[in-house]
Amino acid sequence: MSDRLDDQQAVDAAHEAVDPDRLLPGEDPESRLLEDAVHWRSVYQELLDAKNSIVDLTRSQLQSTSEVPVREELSNDQKIMLSELRRLQRRLRFWEDRAAGLGGG
Repeated sequence: MSDRLDDQQAVDAAHEAVDPDRLLPGEDPESRLLEDAVHWRSVYQELLDAKNSIVDLTRSQLQSTSEVPVREELSNDQKIMLSELRRLQRRLRFWEDRAAGLGGG
């Protein structure tokens, strides 16, 4: 039964990862505080840097394997990660714009 729970958690996590409207815990897009905008801009930049490294590694593995099942699995992973990257980039732009609008450049 615990394996089934773990599988469901993985499915839920995959859905959350690609949800274009998902916010991070504690993120308040209504905040008008410069400190919040700077904080979330930094958080999203760090996440993007880390996720881009993972995408690059996956891309490298995709290019170097000749095994079709491996390519299919990595390709599926890549699709999820690229969707997540788009979400993170949108959130970063949001907080960059918010910071700039609040005088934080």
